[in-house]
Amino acid sequence: VLDPMMGAGTTLLVAKKLNRYACGYELSQEYCQLARERMKQQVLL
Repeated sequence: VLDPMMGAGTTLLVAKKLNRYACGYELSQEYCQLARERMKQQVLL
């Protein structure tokens, strides 16, 4: 799954839950950091 406007990373998180490979791009540093934090939390669950 390619998400060229990743935002908070929702598409990437769902792809991971569905056992799909995903790659996302985001220009906003704030959204990149938010997506990283959300992914870290999902790994811990």
